[in-house]
Amino acid sequence: MVAFTNTTGPNGDYLFGLPVPGDYFIEFLPLPDLAVTFPGVGLDSTIDSDADLFGQTGLINVGPGLVIGDIDAGFIVPPTLSFPPLRIPENIGEAMIEVTVNHPTGALPFDVTLELLTPAVPIPPLPQLGVALPGADFGIVDVPHLVPAGTPNGTVIPILIPIIDDPLVEQQEFVPIEIVALSLRSVDPIMVVYEGTRTPVDIVITDDDSADVTFSGEAKAEGDSGNTLLNFEAVISNPSDIPVVIDFMTVDGTATTGDNDYVSNNGQLAFNGSGSQSHDILAYDPGFSGGVRVAAGDINGDGTPDIITGAGPGGGPHVRVLDGANSTGPAVVDFFAYDQSFQGGVFVATGDINNDGTPDIITGAGAGGGPHVKVFDGSNPLGPLLANFFAFDAGFTGGVRVASGDVNNDGHDDIIVGSGPGAEPQVRVFDGQDTDAPPLKSFFAFDLGFTGGVFVAAGDVNNDGSDDVIVGAGHGSGPKVRVFDGNSGDTVRNFFAYDPGFTGGVRVGSADVNDDGFDDIIIGAGPGGPPQVRIFDGSSGGSYAAQVDSFIPYESTFTGGIFVAGGSIVVGADAGGGPQVRVFDRTSPEKQTITVDIVGDTVSELNETFSVDFTLHASLQNVNTPETSATGTIVNDDSVVPGVRIEDGVLTIVGTSSADNVILHRRNTSKYRVRTTFAGTQNFDAGEITSIHVQLGDGNDRFNALGTFAVPLIVDAGDGHDRLVGSRGGDLLLGGPGNDFIWAGSGNNIVIGGTGRDFLFGGSGQDILIGGNTLFDVNPTVLGGLLAEWNSDADLDVRVRNLSNFNASGSGINGTNYLKATGSGQSVFDDDDRDLLFGGRSMDWLFFATGQDIGFGTIGDLLADDLDDFFRT
Repeated sequence: MVAFTNTTGPNGDYLFGLPVPGDYFIEFLPLPDLAVTFPGVGLDSTIDSDADLFGQTGLINVGPGLVIGDIDAGFIVPPTLSFPPLRIPENIGEAMIEVTVNHPTGALPFDVTLELLTPAVPIPPLPQLGVALPGADFGIVDVPHLVPAGTPNGTVIPILIPIIDDPLVEQQEFVPIEIVALSLRSVDPIMVVYEGTRTPVDIVITDDDSADVTFSGEAKAEGDSGNTLLNFEAVISNPSDIPVVIDFMTVDGTATTGDNDYVSNNGQLAFNGSGSQSHDILAYDPGFSGGVRVAAGDINGDGTPDIITGAGPGGGPHVRVLDGANSTGPAVVDFFAYDQSFQGGVFVATGDINNDGTPDIITGAGAGGGPHVKVFDGSNPLGPLLANFFAFDAGFTGGVRVASGDVNNDGHDDIIVGSGPGAEPQVRVFDGQDTDAPPLKSFFAFDLGFTGGVFVAAGDVNNDGSDDVIVGAGHGSGPKVRVFDGNSGDTVRNFFAYDPGFTGGVRVGSADVNDDGFDDIIIGAGPGGPPQVRIFDGSSGGSYAAQVDSFIPYESTFTGGIFVAGGSIVVGADAGGGPQVRVFDRTSPEKQTITVDIVGDTVSELNETFSVDFTLHASLQNVNTPETSATGTIVNDDSVVPGVRIEDGVLTIVGTSSADNVILHRRNTSKYRVRTTFAGTQNFDAGEITSIHVQLGDGNDRFNALGTFAVPLIVDAGDGHDRLVGSRGGDLLLGGPGNDFIWAGSGNNIVIGGTGRDFLFGGSGQDILIGGNTLFDVNPTVLGGLLAEWNSDADLDVRVRNLSNFNASGSGINGTNYLKATGSGQSVFDDDDRDLLFGGRSMDWLFFATGQDIGFGTIGDLLADDLDDFFRT
């Protein structure tokens, strides 16, 4: 361009002193929002390629004395956009934004194009709202919406936004969409482009998903000594994007903490939502502000990834390994990777270089230290080095970034390096088995003119069995991310992780965050922007990767940049952020386990039960707990020794394999007397007894209960032809194999004949008589569960409902149907023998097979050939 001067003539025209005739560019630089128009005298229609919003250039053919005419200036008045707020369910399919366009002139004086934009770091308008993610929760419409000149005020322009449904239980989420009106006004030869104000759209997606949290216990043998773990499980039916916290506490049943049957356990368990923080660690002295580089790997072999940190500039080449299971405890290992006086910082990575099953620690020197790479044996970090080499020319002082992955698919992780700032953006891959050999791969990740450095990571993004090389541009370039196929070297992903105008660089990591078999791409913003983590789906088709998650790990005002690593998402703050490392769980577990210690002994006793009660720590939308308790059964595994004893409040009478005769007498309110043919006569204090269990053995036995018992009585006659007479309380009488005679007494009883030809008499109470077999007369574990639900004080109707799934949403109180005679999960069976059942005086329920058995019911009794008939009544 030829330089010239200009003066102002008497009429206000600008006079340009041009040395010779020819073609000249005259650039007009109006203020922002200022329009420039030309009358077109002597002007060419060509627009210079460098013209931008605030500086338009036109080509003018000039000659001596040529007057180009007046230059008019004025403001372009943009249109105003308005739209009503939307509250839409997630399963709507698509949302319609009704955009109303208005202009002070009454109609648009020029064409307007409506464009949809997503802000780089969306902030919810309310704290209780989440942020919907493009590609995961909604789709971006990339079609321009033209509103032509002359469109009258009040015209509504519909814009459809796809809404993506999913099963995730999540917060209400606002959709981070802004609409801008681009005004294109052409006045030959200048085209002025005006970008109006970005106007956010008030769209909130309401979640339509729900989750049930269910609980279950187990039966576990107690052992003879020490403690054994009995497990309770909490299962959530749908994944949750918000933390679901459950408070739990153990509650005594027949097993008690006071009798040292089990150890109480009260606390909380959590189904951590997406982005929930699990660790917050100070990796170095709180006063250190040089930043922390991070990696993850199970160095100590406990099954939990540990956190590997490298100090940034000013901290020395200090590497620490922090226990992932106990991050507040002492470091697993702590060392300096290079000379302690070196202050350029150190980059870290992990990979199993020697293929011994333990990740090794890889370090790269920071700026000022040369491209020096070392590999420390994860099994012995302070021992001999596995590798020690310069990745680039030893004279280069920009440092080297490191990563590791099995690129050549030989079972050994390889070493991936990226050049630091000051050199061309070179990436090399060294064979993990021979780092002295020429690199397996060597290429330039970006344009050769870019010298801001390259950040590197590795992950099997395309799920072909070989790790791919992931690169992010360093400071000074746009937030460019590329993925190169580990086999072919082809570019398989190529996209901007943030707004293309952001020049702080991007740090990269990788992990299969969404458990789909494809490693995903984890991005951390460099200096100059909010500390945003973005996660992009590795399985996305084409070169672009769809975003699946995004969150802010530190205060949004911190702009020093962050480093990221996989495993759980490990984030370290860069310079100015302090030595703070945070770990975030990205997937919500489907199952959580509570363990309770049960105490072993050598005492023969009944199986015992206790429960764990559960409550939601806070009421959550669409999260339900259909039941609030689960039962654990302590199974007695000690041999049965004949005798009479009290243990944990249970009076236990164990007979022999011969014919036994047992009389149990409630003499008065304070004493029980037991007379047996095998243990003589003994007296017991009634206040010590909470229940009575009689196991008669395999002979032809006789049992007689005298008096009104205030505690549950359970009699298991075992094999043989037995005669049982119940008490005046609520008893559970089991005949077992053999032809048995059982009279229930006057309480509310359950009488089970078992195998053989049995005579069952209900007595004067409300009784349940079963002619055949059940699961609980042969299985002590099931018997323990039955006892947990048995309540002889309740009406017959209530007791049957408690023991079955009749007219109830679940199966019994504790999830077991103890009275199911047909179908899957059957618990009552016909014994193919002829039984005689007599209901007695009160309302009784009798169950038997009509082909063999005979039932006599008095007024009010119900007779049925199986429980299904009873349920239909």
